[in-house]
Amino acid sequence: MGEKKKYRPLDEVYLRESFAKPVIPPPYKIIIREDAEVLIQKDPPHGNVEEYRVSDEVAREIRSSIKKQEVSKTEEGELTASAIIDKVLDMDGWKSGTRDYPALLERVIGIFSRGEIIPKNFNNLITIQKDPNNKFRTSLLASPQQVFAYNDLIPDSFLQLFEPGGGKKVADELWGVTFKAKVNVGAGELAFTLLSDAVKGKTGDLMFKDLGEVEVKGLAARMGGDGFCHNHTPGELDKILSSQSESLTKQTLQRVKADIYKKIENFIKSREALKGRVTVPKEQQIQYLNQIKDSLDNAEGLNQLLTNINNFGLPANVQAQLKQAIKDYSEHKTGQIKGLFSPAIKTFFSLSRNLSNEQLVAGIVATRNYSASTEVPELTQYLTNLLEQKRDIFFPKEGVNSYNYNLYRLIASIHTALYRNVQKFSYLLFLNDNTKMMVAYKFEQGNLGQAIESLYNFYSKFDAAFNMSIDDKFKSAGITLKI
Repeated sequence: MGEKKKYRPLDEVYLRESFAKPVIPPPYKIIIREDAEVLIQKDPPHGNVEEYRVSDEVAREIRSSIKKQEVSKTEEGELTASAIIDKVLDMDGWKSGTRDYPALLERVIGIFSRGEIIPKNFNNLITIQKDPNNKFRTSLLASPQQVFAYNDLIPDSFLQLFEPGGGKKVADELWGVTFKAKVNVGAGELAFTLLSDAVKGKTGDLMFKDLGEVEVKGLAARMGGDGFCHNHTPGELDKILSSQSESLTKQTLQRVKADIYKKIENFIKSREALKGRVTVPKEQQIQYLNQIKDSLDNAEGLNQLLTNINNFGLPANVQAQLKQAIKDYSEHKTGQIKGLFSPAIKTFFSLSRNLSNEQLVAGIVATRNYSASTEVPELTQYLTNLLEQKRDIFFPKEGVNSYNYNLYRLIASIHTALYRNVQKFSYLLFLNDNTKMMVAYKFEQGNLGQAIESLYNFYSKFDAAFNMSIDDKFKSAGITLKI
């Protein structure tokens, strides 16, 4: 059996607590009316009134609620904890222009109630907002490209607002506050303003005086864009290949066919490796592969191909992959390549060894996330120089299914650099929403090419993963740092 919960009478727990400024003079008497309103009075009222015994957890919540009504001395006079929280949210820029601010205020006050506040210290929450000597500024932003844990950045002055253990609990819950202001406010953003001298940014997510704007990005971060790469990249790549004997559509079709065949061939080889457990004779496997190849070579053989896949007894995950590939095959067969950024770049750069330097550079320029016509010449010149120095970046590695990781890293770096040029923030702050680890990237003075190169190395340092699925909603590459 588990340990029995400790219960105490309300008058025993609260009526003898020492408050800085009691609501009423002693002796205290806590009673609960029939409608469950908690009162502190000298004399119990007449009528249906009972004393209740409550758990320590409920007791802490009631005590916290009582303490929130006590006042702290501030520069603007004596304020309750709730009034101080309201003032701080206003100082940090969340009150003006934020939808449903009363609901946000109530939510934040509720989170602060999770920790037992110390009324005489609570005015320090205002001081934190004005103090530049905080770890978010002096450690995190002062040491770009160094990983920090969220808990290690919580200032001692914040922890001192609560009884022991309460500050970490409150800070942890503040991390998860997300809501809709003029733009989406993601995890961590509100917490950083409450724990430091940061305020809500105008273009970026946060702003630190004298340091500039900080853009906050979580897992699978998108770097913004005007829709260029979704709407125009496939068509631009097709134009570049127009001087070749085959168009992007036809080349994509051939690549998808090869991918389907390779997936099935690899699956059959894996079954051959299971000695004594192969349920399909090798001759039948070879025959099946030949049927697949015939179906792929025959533009009208898609239905038969699907029938074969269903009949062969492939695992569900393999079937799902192949059916998605066939869906792509069907779309490309009818020339539906607009908006399919990922298949388009895979196909284009799978031909990279047959393309000229000018075509390769034009292809990378065409993958940008903003039209950015004024920056195209600078981007083109940088990529021309890069191609002469590091030609392997533009080519897929032999035998690697995901094509060229370095190429994806270059595209993501271009997307990030152009995003920064449009938004003008000084820092990018990458967060891992699960581990609450974070790392800052600082943009230094320099041209577009230098920014791209620096970001390229930064993403390599943190073994970033890139998502090239781009559509109307996600207008740039997705980036996840392994922190």
